Amino acid sequence: MWDFFWQAIPKADLIARPWQSIWRLHAQPPGYQLWGLFWLALGGPERFPANVQIGHVLLGGLVTAFSWKLAHALTGSRAWATLAGLLTALNPSLFLYEGYLIYEMLVIALVTGAGVALWRTLREGRTRWLVLYCALLNLLVLTRSLYHLVFLAAALAPAWPALRRLRPWGRVLLLAGTFALPVAWYGKNYCQYGFFGASSWFGMGLFKTVSTYYLQPDWEAVEPAIRPDYPYVLDKYAYQHAIAEYEAYGFDRESEVPLLSRNNLHNINVPAISAGYGAAALKLIRLRPALYLLAVLDGYGSFCRTPGTFVHLSVNWEQAPWLPVYREAIYGEWLESEFSVHLPFSIGSMMFFYFPALMLGGCATVGYWRRRARARGLFDPRPWLLGWMVLVCVYVAIIGSLFENGENMRFRFATEPLTFAIGLLLIRGGWRRWLRPWPGRLRQSRGAARRRPGR
Repeated sequence: MWDFFWQAIPKADLIARPWQSIWRLHAQPPGYQLWGLFWLALGGPERFPANVQIGHVLLGGLVTAFSWKLAHALTGSRAWATLAGLLTALNPSLFLYEGYLIYEMLVIALVTGAGVALWRTLREGRTRWLVLYCALLNLLVLTRSLYHLVFLAAALAPAWPALRRLRPWGRVLLLAGTFALPVAWYGKNYCQYGFFGASSWFGMGLFKTVSTYYLQPDWEAVEPAIRPDYPYVLDKYAYQHAIAEYEAYGFDRESEVPLLSRNNLHNINVPAISAGYGAAALKLIRLRPALYLLAVLDGYGSFCRTPGTFVHLSVNWEQAPWLPVYREAIYGEWLESEFSVHLPFSIGSMMFFYFPALMLGGCATVGYWRRRARARGLFDPRPWLLGWMVLVCVYVAIIGSLFENGENMRFRFATEPLTFAIGLLLIRGGWRRWLRPWPGRLRQSRGAARRRPGR
């Protein structure tokens, strides 16, 4: 159901006045709304939003192909790439999110597609692949607010070998074009609602995260510092109340735009309400930093859960009976309680420990490949691609943990193919370096023993 999710423009507004609603949108970037509008125009209101799910299934096929390509680029092995493709194709999380009418499938396709475009431009040096890479990054930033302008700037660094091949004016033109649309959208929100960003919900989300571990004594201790300026944040928990309930606190603006006049999180009063939650959250961090640290660690534990375990997907868990295989065999959730019982937060799964090990291993591999390429006087595109993959995974982990608590495994879904590819690369390297030579070494040691004098 399209209207179930706060992130979507209501179906009635998307049909009756799509461009006005998108232009006045403050809750989310416009990417997913345009995706829905495309399928609405293609099949008409009668087939909407059923056609969107068809699009999600098609994206799932693309993601599988992109996963194969990324793993093949790193390992150079069709066998290991096929294993990565199978891990993605059979992933119950992919199956479950294909039926989930929100932007996750679009985001994972953009992330993996950008990785493939980066690989092609690094390997072939053709400008069209570089332009495609920048375009996909643009769409990513304009689809999900998690991917900020800061991410866009950082994600251009791994493309530097391709950027430096351009003439100075071409480089300036491409960079200006890359930032133009996201900056314009952020600027639009600043002019209309007073915040320079992609989503007006940032403050509410931060407050929800910061207050995760607050108990009644903690609220009583911070109330004198919070209530004078932001009384409603203590009376109304973020995301739990209709916007009409905030009128008593002075949030009574009205709008002639139907999208902004609804009693939901698209209401015209939401940016101001959320700004108050955000300011109060910053005060709480200063007053109780230890509680915020606990919330961040708990958010990271949530990030480490299997993406398919997100609570909204529970209605379809029976349709994916192999979900426990991924949860227990790959993520090691069966060991989670052995650690969490000794901690004030949940680690989610053994990915709590696997993930940093994978990222450190990826960084070490980048350094090794770079040193070897310099020693040989050759250009190797693999460390640049691997560095980009580590960057994306670490960025989502850090930003998600700092600003969200509870839905972090949904955030990580888009980076799961990257995590699989990095993990398989390290396993392959370990196999070739340490495990595969052992039979030969054993045979050599036995032969040497037989040749010893006196035996």
